[in-house]
Amino acid sequence: MENQKKRQAAYMKRSLLDQGYLDEQFIHLEELQDDANPNFVEEVVKLYYTDSARYVRNIELALENGPYDFARLDNMMYQFKGSSSSIGARRVKRQCSQFQEYCNAKNIEGCRNTFQEVKQEYDTLKTKLETYFQYVMFMASFLPFELCRWKDSFTDVESKHQIRSEQAHHHDLPSSS
Repeated sequence: MENQKKRQAAYMKRSLLDQGYLDEQFIHLEELQDDANPNFVEEVVKLYYTDSARYVRNIELALENGPYDFARLDNMMYQFKGSSSSIGARRVKRQCSQFQEYCNAKNIEGCRNTFQEVKQEYDTLKTKLETYFQYVMFMASFLPFELCRWKDSFTDVESKHQIRSEQAHHHDLPSSS
């Protein structure tokens, strides 16, 4: 059961990588996780979504009204892209780069359209990572239960063996009558 759960979690992660939602940076983050900080990756991702919400809102505001400061838009997107890169958000990063190209071309419609795609990739990744982390947390909470069940069943077998040994030993003793 444990191996099946591990395989399912690995499959979910591999799927996120294969579909281009994540890149190797996410794997590097997972390598930094250890028993001392078992939720490290999830905490980093939560921090990313908390901080990046500010970038998204600032870019939205900057795109609402002219005159448009393309250098400022590019700088905000550069920061957002860097933050996205830190968790390995590959598709988000790609759309950020596209947005920056439109900024360099001073194409406001291209910026607006691409920003909608940035937000779509951002939201999709958030949903997929939430699902992944929920599964990993479920698995982590389930496995200790399975280990306890295994230990209990082992203890039951051990107890039955001990009772049988005592009974057998008792039959071997001479009767005191």
